Amino acid sequence: MLKPCVKGAIFAALLFGGAWDHAFSETSLVAAPPEFKDIRATLTEAIDAGEIPSMALAVAREGEIVWMEGLGWADREAKVRAHPNTVFAIGSTSKSMTATLAMALSEKGLINIDEGVDEYLDKAELPYLSQAGRYPSIRQLLTMTGGVPHGGGVTGRPEYTVSREDIGNRVELVAYPPGTLYEYSNYSIGLAMRAMERAADSPFDELMRKYVFEPLGMENSSTSYRVGFSKQA
Repeated sequence: MLKPCVKGAIFAALLFGGAWDHAFSETSLVAAPPEFKDIRATLTEAIDAGEIPSMALAVAREGEIVWMEGLGWADREAKVRAHPNTVFAIGSTSKSMTATLAMALSEKGLINIDEGVDEYLDKAELPYLSQAGRYPSIRQLLTMTGGVPHGGGVTGRPEYTVSREDIGNRVELVAYPPGTLYEYSNYSIGLAMRAMERAADSPFDELMRKYVFEPLGMENSSTSYRVGFSKQA
């Protein structure tokens, strides 16, 4: 079993693999310094044991990269090794990036995060919220205090997701009055995403590219699974 500190390192590695991929070439490598040798050995053992397939990691100290490496296989079947530029799916870490987009749109005056979602979506798109007469604000949706229960994914591999256009029809009830309780919820974030699309009159993928990825130089990052993209694991 991996120790908690090592699991934390894995989480960071997956995030860096997606978010910092623009900065490194495929041959970039900074060998682990002596103080990280034991951690590297633990990670390598976990990969060899099949606990995790691969990772790309970068460790910075006072603004300088002190360790940068890819471990394991980006594609085990094709024998393609992971490298520092390998892009990994970061799962629900993307929720924080969605909130970053909301603040960027707020700064541009395109959305007011304290307005109800019904200011941006038609009531016909929100049948269950309309029946309840409860419309959480964008802020409440992003902080998962909007009373919207948890549901399936709303982005990523098409076969596993719910379309953002249909997200309102999937919110079957408002479990709590908005602003009263926290409940982790994919649907909550999905409604916020749909509201941002409507407010800015642009697809979510395009909004993320324009207001988040491009300003940060994240050239290889995407909000959707990219079929055939060679750099992703």
